[in-house]
Amino acid sequence: MARSIHHARNNRATGRHASQRSASHGSATTGEGSQRTTIGTPPHVEPPKKRGRKTGSQTKLRLPQQGAKVALKPKGDMQFSYVNYKPPYKYTTQLGVILKREYPDLIEDKDEHGHVVGKHAALEWDDYFLNTKSVETSGERVLSEFWHLFKVAEEDQEEAGRILETYLKKRVKDMMYQARVEAVKEYYRTLGEELDDKLACPIELEDDRYLKGKIKWCPPEVWPELCRYWCSKEFLAKRKRGQKARLESDDIAQNHGGSRPFTETQQHIEITYGPEKATPLNVYVVMKSGINNVDTTGRYGAIRSRKAKKCMETYTSRR
Repeated sequence: MARSIHHARNNRATGRHASQRSASHGSATTGEGSQRTTIGTPPHVEPPKKRGRKTGSQTKLRLPQQGAKVALKPKGDMQFSYVNYKPPYKYTTQLGVILKREYPDLIEDKDEHGHVVGKHAALEWDDYFLNTKSVETSGERVLSEFWHLFKVAEEDQEEAGRILETYLKKRVKDMMYQARVEAVKEYYRTLGEELDDKLACPIELEDDRYLKGKIKWCPPEVWPELCRYWCSKEFLAKRKRGQKARLESDDIAQNHGGSRPFTETQQHIEITYGPEKATPLNVYVVMKSGINNVDTTGRYGAIRSRKAKKCMETYTSRR
């Protein structure tokens, strides 16, 4: 059964040291240089655009309507499509809620003799399986709650488990990347400033200022450790390397498709404009130009990314 997939994770190793953790938390770095800030010199901030959710609002965990789970179909390497389009809730948003609700307490680092040599905050999906003090690990609870809300056909269960594992690895990485950005934004709110992600991302705070920007879903005992980690030489060095790679990139083919992943965007286009408009190439271009720029016939709008334009031109020239 699909619900039993999470039991396969019980054999994970528990003796990894915190220094082995990845500090980059995703590739979504900005092209701007990092800056240390002081209380007396906050950056000049233009009023952010009125888009996205309101400050402090949170997506809530949903329950299956009348016990009917949302049916999914594996699609590609890391996504699902919906058997019935426009479900009452989506796997992307619900997993975001579950991952934050089940975020682990501090994880013990042990040597080869089983002696505790330190503790660290969870930074990766694998860390969700290292808090073994409870009957179930955080990772097992995440998977159990997911399969309480969603289902797949019996013949798709193995593939669904693989896709979910891949998706969760990236999702936790992105979540922890965004956690630091949210901490910066929260700190500046204490100063009466409102920052959007673009302004907050390049800012690096001192440990005591990160502490003042605590985000709601992080356990109190974990927050100081996470703040220290963001100020560590390891994290700052890897962050700097990521920013350098970003700056040296010719162009960034950024998506402008809103919060929908590729598969969901493809389903939306197929339902709204017809299957002939839902080809992989057209969906790719729509995500680069923005779903709101699609006209009534399903034709995409202007593409701002040079890299996306080049990819499309190269592909079409070979057809």
